[in-house]
Amino acid sequence: MTRELCLVGVLMAVTGVGLRAEPSTTAGLEGAHAKSLPLLDDVYNNLVVAVSGDPAENVSELLENLINVVQEASNVLTKATGDRIKFGKMTVLFPEHWEILSPILPNTKVESVYLASAEAPHLLVADKHPVIAAPAWTQHRLPCGHPGDFIFLDRSFLNDTSDSRRGKKLAQEWAKYRWGVFEEHGYKGDPLYPFTREGTEAGKEENNLCLDGGNWLKSTSSLLSLADNHGEDEWKSIIQFCDSENHVFTESRHNNLCQGKSAWEIMRSHADFALNSSEPASGLIINVEHLRREYIVLLVEYTADMVNVDHKWEYLHDSVIQYLLHDLAWGTKVWVMAFASDVHLVAEVALTSAGARQAAAEALRQFANETEPGLCRDLQMAIGEAATVLYSNPLARDHGKIILITQPPDEVPSENFFCHEMNAVDLGSAQSGRQVMSILYITNASSNTTWYETMASNPPGKVLRVEDSHATLHTKIKLLDYLHQLDQASSDGELLQEIPPSKEPGCVKTFLLEDTLLPADGFLVIHREKDSNGTVSLHNSEGDQNLLLGQPELLDTADLFSVLFTIPGPWNLTLGNTDCTSVIPVVFVKRKSGFADVLDMGALVNLAEPQETVPDEPTLTQGTVGHPSALSRWPGLSGPVARSRLKEEAVLVDVRVSAPLQDVALGDSSDPVVMTARVTKDGKAVLGGVVVATVTECSGDGDCETRIPLFDNGSGAPDATGGDGVYSAYWHSANSSAAVPLAAAALVRAAAGENAAVLEVPVAECCPSTLLQRNVTSLGSFEASGVLRARVTRAGTLPPARVSDLTVTCSAFNFTSGRASVRFMSPFMIKATGQSYGIWYSTSAGVNTADHPNVQEFWTGSPGDPVEQDISVQCGSMLFFLVVGTSGRLQGKDSNLARAFCPCAPASGSPVVAIVLGVVGGIALVAVIALSVFYRDKISHLWHTHCKKKPNRAEPNRVEPSSAELNRIEPNCADEANQEPIYAEIPSSNRPLPDIPPTSPPIFEEVTCANA
Repeated sequence: MTRELCLVGVLMAVTGVGLRAEPSTTAGLEGAHAKSLPLLDDVYNNLVVAVSGDPAENVSELLENLINVVQEASNVLTKATGDRIKFGKMTVLFPEHWEILSPILPNTKVESVYLASAEAPHLLVADKHPVIAAPAWTQHRLPCGHPGDFIFLDRSFLNDTSDSRRGKKLAQEWAKYRWGVFEEHGYKGDPLYPFTREGTEAGKEENNLCLDGGNWLKSTSSLLSLADNHGEDEWKSIIQFCDSENHVFTESRHNNLCQGKSAWEIMRSHADFALNSSEPASGLIINVEHLRREYIVLLVEYTADMVNVDHKWEYLHDSVIQYLLHDLAWGTKVWVMAFASDVHLVAEVALTSAGARQAAAEALRQFANETEPGLCRDLQMAIGEAATVLYSNPLARDHGKIILITQPPDEVPSENFFCHEMNAVDLGSAQSGRQVMSILYITNASSNTTWYETMASNPPGKVLRVEDSHATLHTKIKLLDYLHQLDQASSDGELLQEIPPSKEPGCVKTFLLEDTLLPADGFLVIHREKDSNGTVSLHNSEGDQNLLLGQPELLDTADLFSVLFTIPGPWNLTLGNTDCTSVIPVVFVKRKSGFADVLDMGALVNLAEPQETVPDEPTLTQGTVGHPSALSRWPGLSGPVARSRLKEEAVLVDVRVSAPLQDVALGDSSDPVVMTARVTKDGKAVLGGVVVATVTECSGDGDCETRIPLFDNGSGAPDATGGDGVYSAYWHSANSSAAVPLAAAALVRAAAGENAAVLEVPVAECCPSTLLQRNVTSLGSFEASGVLRARVTRAGTLPPARVSDLTVTCSAFNFTSGRASVRFMSPFMIKATGQSYGIWYSTSAGVNTADHPNVQEFWTGSPGDPVEQDISVQCGSMLFFLVVGTSGRLQGKDSNLARAFCPCAPASGSPVVAIVLGVVGGIALVAVIALSVFYRDKISHLWHTHCKKKPNRAEPNRVEPSSAELNRIEPNCADEANQEPIYAEIPSSNRPLPDIPPTSPPIFEEVTCANA
């Protein structure tokens, strides 16, 4: 294709109107961790890399390989961006089950960091990924110009020191991840992004690549055109990104989603390039962090003294459930144990998902409902079993702790308070060096705390007293305060902050949110008496914010609401239908772990889940009190059973949008908001699901709901890659006339479709328009949901989406016309009247959609339906096609430019046909004559055999025909071929003969055919 033609195609794609247009900077994008890399003097000073998988044999060597690859990528980016981009500092996160010695490299210290406080990684290095098996790739769910989720690097990619392309490969992925560009090459067998494409001449193909002048050796060809199957020479020669001067029209993902703009045109709009070039960095500074989690045994007394006192157990029970559901830091490994005269392991779980938290809380509820409380306390045995559980986990031995919640005895204990006589030696032996934090619930002036002080002395622990004469809401809140203090991960990272409401009387409470905290997930706790029943509403300066409140978790003595806080300033909390003096509201703001956020995006299944071995029945270790283990595992949820149950039953839905949750601007056709839902089962992609979002935008009875189907079809409008378990749609609103800002809530439900399946084996290549699945397992019926809450700051109706998956194939119809088959996904977001699409085509890339379309069709189907239209076109040339959807007065934007060569069928009377027929006929005649000469003897033999009958042979018992019968039979050589031959010598054949019933052959006189 000529350069002029390429530029025309690019110009048309750039000036065309479409839902993928102007990319914005990444600042403020929800879920986009590229924003955490500030450009300081043009040097990236906060690159974070997380390593996972089985421990490497040589950790130092792995780290050195990583440093080399990042440094090589930095050098490539520096050269390709005119000294604007370079990496200056990198922090590497190693999992806790790896042994990391300090210093791992000279002048490199190792710091211990809690999982919940770890920064969001930009690069992930691991053995494998559950969806993609490519050595280096970027997960990118959002439109052109928006950042990716993460870059995944296979460990074998890093360790292959013979591969000189590693630095450029990482530089490619960085451009996709950071600046929102895409690859400029195709894939074999891909109908939308082909590896090669039809040339402008019939029967010829050309590379589908962005090569300057079609020349690999030009350094100004695009870095994004390089693919894994290209050779070393190509990888060495190309060192730049395309700009508007040398950009070439290709049928690639980049040209499609970025509407023909070059990579540099997209990149220049990013904040990274707002500064001038600077001096090169002196070198790459390395920090190493060793991740760890909190290990907590929550040991709770369950005796008649605790249960039978008014509200005492209810407050304790609900406090522990709130602690599990909301308060404990993400990633904490917790064992919930209950004790009296015996010990029960109620739950064992790592708090890395909402499902895990719910399962642990439900196990405690089930235990309390089905178990009778004990009469005495075997404190030594309970401490010994808790210490054994920690010791049995090699990662919990050194820094695991026991949080004991128990009632202390009086100064002179009653006879049956303790099950056995207490002594310091046995108690210390049972403790076995484990840290014990005791919360004494409830104490008074006569309480005896001797034994708890003993346990807190070595190793150093704590004794915290909840002092009161009886159980009240204030004692419950004090108990929760102590539990919060003992969650070291949350305290160190300031992950959980309480926002105290005003204490003025009445049912309206006010609390103030600082802008440094927002936007933030939080939760609202309404502590109440057991028989209280009330309602809650939320307001701020923008009005009713009830849609930002989640569905409450109803406990016996509290209501727990998750909530999204979006703007700073005063917020009001109104309590209704209740005695406001008997309830205590408490507001918390939670800072979500950046590390956890990347995991939720699908970075890895078990990055934070080392597969430690936990014995089914912990055994006593040397130094513990000498009695047989009395630990009983509660059947509700415990040990390996708990982990396997959570994995087998959970289909998870992770919902995100392409805009900041506090500033969702709908109705902007230049940058429409994209909603995505990642559906997984045990970390593996769920395919063939039916995913629908129900968006509610007001609390009244008006037209507040919009149903939005999401698709995993790779159409590009907006789903970037089909078959990866990420379902996408544009967020459009039926409430375009509403006053904004307003609160909105989206409930995204996923259910099994007709062909629902789980992707069992990762796909080898990333990423064609649709991943090729060969190893899937059928998935039965399921239902799962995810919720997203947001503040909508702009309303408006979107036009039909830009068609991004237009493909055309052409075939000959006759000698003057061809038949073009045009295929694309429906661009219409809702099902309504007055919807149509137009098809334009031209012999040049400058297709003018301002003219009347060549074909106009009304559309009555549903969103996401495939459209296929056959049209008659002039044959014998390359044709270029565009499609645009129209809904009422709203017109969509120009589709991707598709092209196809339309051949002509040969005319029946043309000289070409006559020549061809003459040549074929001559060849056939010569062949017949040659075969006749060569097989003349056999032909003669067969002729005489069929046409001349041999004389009868006398057979016994044969009845001779009468002369009259013989006279009725006349020789007819023309008919003899249809009669059964007699004594015919036919060569054998593999084909079966027809099944003809046997008959007695008539007897003929020898007859000579007249034409023989």
